[in-house]
Amino acid sequence: MTAEPRHCGRLYIALVATTALAGVLTSSPASAQTVGAKGDVDPAGAADPWIVAGPISVGDTGEGELLIANSGLVDSDGGSIGVTATGSGAVTVRGEGSFWANNAGDLTIGDAGSGTLRIEDQGAVTNIDGYIGRLAGSAGTVTVDGPASIWVNELELFVGAFGDGTLLIENGGKVSDLSAYVGVVAGATGEVTVRGAGSVWTNDAVLVVGEAGSGVVRIEDGGAVSSHAAYVGVVAGATGEVTVRGAGSVWTNDEVLVVGATGSGALRIEDGGTVSNLGDGEVGVHAGSASVVNVQGVGSSWTNGGNLLIGDAGEATMTIANGGAVSNNNAAIGSDGDSSGTVIVTGAGSNWTNDGILTVGTFGNGALSIAEKGVVTVDSGFGAVIIAAQATSTGTLNIGTGGAAGILSAESVIFGTGAGTLNFDHTEESYDFDPIITGVGTINQLAGVTRLTADSAFFTGTTNILGGSLYVNNALGGTVNVTGGVLGGTGQVGTTTLNSGGTIAPGNSIGTLNVAGDLTIEPGSVYEVEVNALGESDLIVVAGTVTINGGEVRIIPFPDFAVDTPYSIITANGGSGAFDSVSFGTASLFITPTLAYGLNAVTVTLALTDFNSVALTANQTAAADGAQSLGAGPLFNAIVLLDDEAEAQGAFDAISGEVHGSAKTALLEDSRFAREAVLERLRGATRGGADETGQTTNLWAQGFGSWSRWSGDGNAARMERDIGGLFIGGDHQIADNVRVGLMGGYNSSGVELDDRKSTASIDSYTLGAYAGGAWDAVSLRGGLAYSWHSIDTSRSVGFTGFSDSLNASYDAHTFQIYTEAAYGIEYGNARFEPFANLAYVDLGTDGFTEDGGPASLIAANQSSDATFTTLGVRGEAQIDRGDMGTTLSGLLSWRHGFGDGPTSTHRFDVGGDAFTVAGVPFARDALVIGAGVEMNLTKNASFGLSYSGQLGSGLSDHGLKANVGVRF
Repeated sequence: MTAEPRHCGRLYIALVATTALAGVLTSSPASAQTVGAKGDVDPAGAADPWIVAGPISVGDTGEGELLIANSGLVDSDGGSIGVTATGSGAVTVRGEGSFWANNAGDLTIGDAGSGTLRIEDQGAVTNIDGYIGRLAGSAGTVTVDGPASIWVNELELFVGAFGDGTLLIENGGKVSDLSAYVGVVAGATGEVTVRGAGSVWTNDAVLVVGEAGSGVVRIEDGGAVSSHAAYVGVVAGATGEVTVRGAGSVWTNDEVLVVGATGSGALRIEDGGTVSNLGDGEVGVHAGSASVVNVQGVGSSWTNGGNLLIGDAGEATMTIANGGAVSNNNAAIGSDGDSSGTVIVTGAGSNWTNDGILTVGTFGNGALSIAEKGVVTVDSGFGAVIIAAQATSTGTLNIGTGGAAGILSAESVIFGTGAGTLNFDHTEESYDFDPIITGVGTINQLAGVTRLTADSAFFTGTTNILGGSLYVNNALGGTVNVTGGVLGGTGQVGTTTLNSGGTIAPGNSIGTLNVAGDLTIEPGSVYEVEVNALGESDLIVVAGTVTINGGEVRIIPFPDFAVDTPYSIITANGGSGAFDSVSFGTASLFITPTLAYGLNAVTVTLALTDFNSVALTANQTAAADGAQSLGAGPLFNAIVLLDDEAEAQGAFDAISGEVHGSAKTALLEDSRFAREAVLERLRGATRGGADETGQTTNLWAQGFGSWSRWSGDGNAARMERDIGGLFIGGDHQIADNVRVGLMGGYNSSGVELDDRKSTASIDSYTLGAYAGGAWDAVSLRGGLAYSWHSIDTSRSVGFTGFSDSLNASYDAHTFQIYTEAAYGIEYGNARFEPFANLAYVDLGTDGFTEDGGPASLIAANQSSDATFTTLGVRGEAQIDRGDMGTTLSGLLSWRHGFGDGPTSTHRFDVGGDAFTVAGVPFARDALVIGAGVEMNLTKNASFGLSYSGQLGSGLSDHGLKANVGVRF
């Protein structure tokens, strides 16, 4: 069969191929391209295989296709698909039993032209060597698709030998070879994808990805690749890349795995993919190579049965992130001279496990960064990390890279003879670094709070504190320079210089820091000293001498402090110089810190200025003295820390408990309501020498309400009070001109001191007896009363650094006796009555203890008294209205009060001295006015309404009364 080579033809080989055709094609070689010019050939007949003694070419110079299906068999001594530059061939081997056997020859897909091979649905192809894209300019593609679809290369497989080659193994397809090369020569490109569960590529010897050309291998979605040894990016100029992505995606190697021999290699393990090699892992092996390994995602792992070299003699970077994991025996980053290796372990769950020693910079340059909760483990936490092992090397270990820190689980960090650096650059508020540090190197504290917990006395390098805080809680040898951060802890450091911008703060709270050498303190630096109420303070113990060239001592209460007590803050074996300044926390009105220098010690004393030095009133002074007598404690300390006089004065007013004194003023003043009710009753019953009611027994009731305001006197604050109540009584005539009676009542009042954020509510019960008589124009009246009071107070205290809410409940009682003399003058229907009134009131209050915090007050039983005199005149006029009579009345008088103003003596419940504060004073002089109307409802019943007011001496009171009388 012959045909024109430029035309397209298809040859179908199936189980029914004829014997005659087979015989024709037994001659060597056979060219499938010549089959079916301008048409297709579909031989039919007996089911014999197509056997060709030589190779088969599909698409020699034109286009050719070969389909092997339905268990068809082609047996040849090799094959070529897309033979010449103008040739384009395609072969499909489809179905179970369909088989192309190249028994003694090679199979080339894209020899010099374009070739495609599809093996699908359990088809099979075998050959000696396989080439995909063999010659320059060629392009070959092979797809092995489906379970049991197989391509067997008995020796080597080249994907992109000189041309471009692509191999896709998917959906359970399988490819095997002795060795495989992807991207063989410079200019060639090879790409292999192994995709899906059950898809397998088996390399019994080596797998080379990017030998001198460009090679890419992707293992995805559960695909699997195996090899004895593997090399990615082999010679200079080559690039190799392997990506293993997805759970179940696996690449296994029986021996070494090299990423970047002399060329550039990249290994990416992502989203649960796994890579393992029983031998060493080497990344960036020779000079000139530049290689990258990324292991990212939970479940992603690279397991090395041997050692791991990152930057053997070339450049290499390995990143373990977001839950990825790498394991190996020993590891070196920057192994040989001029090499450069970088490893980054970052993200929670990211782990690098080293079963042996980890070296960062052996002869070359190495850097290891552990950040964002990533973990590096060395020999189960009992191994060593060597930094800059040899004189030619540099090594850097970074704990954190500006964010959260990572964790190094190792017994020791050893600085070698090279240039080694350990950096702490993180944002942790408390990070413990547990490995022992030895050797000569540099430690830089850059950010975050780092605590060194191990005995690193054999470290002989330099520690620079440039930011954050470094707490040495064991021992750290070498020298320490503090420039921009804080040095603290309770351990021992070597010779230390505190430079401008640096801070030293011994202890983790209050503690002692030892300096096994000399200490130099420069201007612009700060020594933070925490002190407490027991006289304890931070202390620096210097084995050598201390040189103080300036700087500030800053005293910080923790939380309390002792005044007028020397605190020892530095001891040394001699020293010189002085600090520039000393301060107490923030500015304070009441603390003046003073430094004293001895031969071998520096002390600071907190001298106390009396609290009352800023007080403006007697109450402020009393409260200030009471608070100062407490000594160190929450209230005392909060006041000490105040730096504003006005706020301090307000604080003294707030803690004074002034409401307890002012409530007494209200009780003394309001005692008048009981006697006024009685006297008004007696004035109405006896006028002009006889009982005007004409009845033997009278019952009466009076309801009242009043609203008062006492202005502050510059010491006590303004008080407002409202009151309401009811009195009832009855009296009996025992003679023509004399009546006696009994009365009782209840009232409730509320007191507010807005400026003191204080209130009081008072419930009162009263019993009394009275008598009165009239002889001609002269009237005498009087009585006595006893009242029981239930008092509930509430007040709030708040100022900078302190707040409290206080409540108290206690009882009080009032006894009063009073009398009045009047002279009546009749004038027609009018009557005028000049009068004089005298009352004595005695008030007793029970002790109390406030509920609340440190500002709670406690008081014992106390008493107060007052005497009131009133001089004035009343007038009234009768208006006849038939059987009904109406009386109009008025009052004008002057009241004067005698006695000391009410006070309250108490102390703070937590201790201290008692102090006395004054309440708002009762009115010394007041104008008392009144007006009313009373009418007889019947012959034996009356009803009246009246207004009463008091004005003067800071008092303003206005009230209403309603009276009812019944006569028998």
